[in-house]
Amino acid sequence: MSLRFRLILLLSILFLGVILAAAVALLSNTQANVGAEARAALGLVGAFAAEVDAADGVSPATVEAISGTRHLRVESGLPRSAASGEAAPGSVPGWFARMVSPVELPAPVQMKLAADASTIVPIEVRAAPGDEIAEAWDDLAASATYAMVLFLVLCAGTSLVVTRELAPLALLGAALRHVEDGALDTRMPHAALPEIERLSIGFNRMAMALGEAQRTNRELTRRIIGVQESERRALARELHDEFGQHLTAIRADAAALLAPNATVETSRVSGRAIEDTAATLMHLLRSMLERLRPEALDALGLCAALEDLAGAFRSRNCDVVVTTDLPASVDLEEERAIALYRVAQEALTNIARHANAGRVSIGLTSGERLALRIEDDGRGMPGGACAEGFGLLGMRERIDSCGGVLEIRRGVGGRGTSVCAWFPENPV
Repeated sequence: MSLRFRLILLLSILFLGVILAAAVALLSNTQANVGAEARAALGLVGAFAAEVDAADGVSPATVEAISGTRHLRVESGLPRSAASGEAAPGSVPGWFARMVSPVELPAPVQMKLAADASTIVPIEVRAAPGDEIAEAWDDLAASATYAMVLFLVLCAGTSLVVTRELAPLALLGAALRHVEDGALDTRMPHAALPEIERLSIGFNRMAMALGEAQRTNRELTRRIIGVQESERRALARELHDEFGQHLTAIRADAAALLAPNATVETSRVSGRAIEDTAATLMHLLRSMLERLRPEALDALGLCAALEDLAGAFRSRNCDVVVTTDLPASVDLEEERAIALYRVAQEALTNIARHANAGRVSIGLTSGERLALRIEDDGRGMPGGACAEGFGLLGMRERIDSCGGVLEIRRGVGGRGTSVCAWFPENPV
């Protein structure tokens, strides 16, 4: 059941309940009015009967006048006990007559009719509410017709108002479907209602954030692909220039070693050259493998790999004091260990390139949460650098993918930069 139909149904039930309550109140008042009218009419006849009580009877003309009065009926004969109710005209439903008839009618008034000079006929005047009930039924029928017309008008008006007021929700649903289809430039118009306006503002902010995230991800993907291609070109160049050159030298020395006229001295020189070239190739291979995957990370764990990374940074930046505060070891899943190592690697690269720092500290704490912190006392980062640097964005994406948080802030006193990557818990 839609919200629009539910609101219209609930309001229609409310309107119908109000109308029914008014009808019940009207019927209750009608019953009281019918009884009051009957008592008033019979009271007048009783007062008249008391005035003429001493006389020999009332004239036929007086009885005829009483008979023509509404709410009264003249009967001749012996007195009878009061009846509760009076038959209504045939046009009035029996259920309505029973509902609005007084619970108890007043006792009939006893009178004497002087038919002629020698004949006295006892008569009684009784209350007859049938005319009042018929009039009440006519009024109720007219009121019911007006109430039905009013109910239909209210239902139609409610449908129009609810449809108009809920139209922004239909627009919001359509906008959400457009966003689902990839149209992240979809925006909601301003709404008059404050609640709908807040929804529109929230939707527009969400669409803008999704669009910005999509653009950032596309740019990050482009940069990642570019970095991969650069790494491949560098590896291909090193393999071609370094390995190709040294392998050619090994091949030449091996040919000289295997020559028929090779002397002992020539063989010794060629063998030494092959040994030196092989050692150089081993060093190149180790450096290439270190760039692709740190050997210490697999062999000794994260703490030892971070210590090696700090040592390599010291050797390349002799004027920078590097301190480490690392535990002996931590139990950490491979994906998070690699993420923390790459964050430390990127942070140290940025410090070497941009910070002009004199001191760098690397700390790793474990417990309720595992946190890696790299701090320096350099020039710090200009405003917006955190959002614009794709190296930092790559760090953030790497940590987010592992369920962690990356925080980049200015250092103490506004100098330097503090990079902290942490995970809510340290899974063993």
